[in-house]
Amino acid sequence: MTVDQLTAERDALAAEVGRLKSPVNRLTDKQKEVLKLLGRGMQSKEIGRALGISPETARDHRKAVLRNLGVDNSIKAARMAWDAGLL
Repeated sequence: MTVDQLTAERDALAAEVGRLKSPVNRLTDKQKEVLKLLGRGMQSKEIGRALGISPETARDHRKAVLRNLGVDNSIKAARMAWDAGLL
């Protein structure tokens, strides 16, 4: 194996470890569903409709996702989901 191949393999493993350690993996299944929909740009009302829950419940889930990820907006949460391979 060449040095370049070893470097590429090391980088791939490091990226996978980063994804596994992501706070996204600590979310509940419902919170991950909400996060995926946030990643598509949906608002709480749309998320509620998509999941068959009230907009208020969807908003509560969205707030919990942001709090659990330690971010202050949905864009940052979606970025974390993308980095973790969820989106």
